[in-house]
Amino acid sequence: MTPFQFCDLKEEEKEAIRSDQHQCIARLRACLPLVQKLAAVAGIETPLDADDEQLLQDFYLVQQALEGYEYEGLFEDLCDHAGLRPGDAGLLAGRCLALALERQPVQMAQDLMRYFLGT
Repeated sequence: MTPFQFCDLKEEEKEAIRSDQHQCIARLRACLPLVQKLAAVAGIETPLDADDEQLLQDFYLVQQALEGYEYEGLFEDLCDHAGLRPGDAGLLAGRCLALALERQPVQMAQDLMRYFLGT
């Protein structure tokens, strides 16, 4: 298995993910055991194995495909159908961010500076 990949999806890739809501729900539902592991071990600092990273990758891709005001609420609805509570999705998103900070600290610092300072 390939390790978690940080990537910006192209619009066509996002559309392909958005167009199959049943697959989105299946990807999100598959993350339930990972949520339980994160909650039970060390939250966003929980070490991940290759299977965990694949689940987190799927969450990240669905989340990325549904970002933006035009899809507001859709991600939350899909999470709800998958059995993920808002806190669960937040925990997974937090683990994605923690992983990014672990593996790409310089890039993340630059991205955060641009986001918060508008530079």
